[in-house]
Amino acid sequence: MSDTPRNAPLEHLARILRHEVADLLQGLYSVTAILQMRLPETFELEKQLVGNLKTRAEELRTHLDGLTQLTTQPTLERIEQNLTEMLRIAVERTQRQHPSLAIHYPVGPPVHVWADPARLLASCVGLVSALAEGANAVWVTCRVQGEHAWAELRREGRPATPEQLQWCEQLFPNTHFSPLALHLALAKQWLPSVGGELRVSNANNGVQVQMVLALVSSSEALK
Repeated sequence: MSDTPRNAPLEHLARILRHEVADLLQGLYSVTAILQMRLPETFELEKQLVGNLKTRAEELRTHLDGLTQLTTQPTLERIEQNLTEMLRIAVERTQRQHPSLAIHYPVGPPVHVWADPARLLASCVGLVSALAEGANAVWVTCRVQGEHAWAELRREGRPATPEQLQWCEQLFPNTHFSPLALHLALAKQWLPSVGGELRVSNANNGVQVQMVLALVSSSEALK
């Protein structure tokens, strides 16, 4: 994408539009959250419809943030980040969107890695949220192996499609769009800039996504 001629006025207009849409989604989420709390219990159908609208507003806001990150050049800024905390935030946000979905996340000790803060949070939240779509269950784990940390996200119930996986190899390779494709592409784009990598595989009627990041204590030079 860096080879594409840049048009400063259009980029400025696009940034304004993204901010306006983000504000609109935030307002929609807030209003629906208030309505959901204040509607009488007898209004069961109305509360469900408002709840669904609130969930979609939150999901769209998450995916808009991912798209914004994807269309900007990755930064090379490496800051010590707590990967365990980022995954916890992602699980909590997704659980609010899908309260009936079983999301397994055993809380563990802090795992400190090198990462760009905004992109790490966007990838964690976006991937967990996207994997929750159509899932029977989601597993989120974080482990240390050698000088690297492995964030493993696994969905049971539906594998990734070939079109979604193509986004890992080339940005916007086809007209197929999905939240999972978007956030796979986002992680694939920025992880190498901090010496990390993305691994995706289908198995047992599901999909597993692994983000590998260098530990802060690693003696291995970052790429």
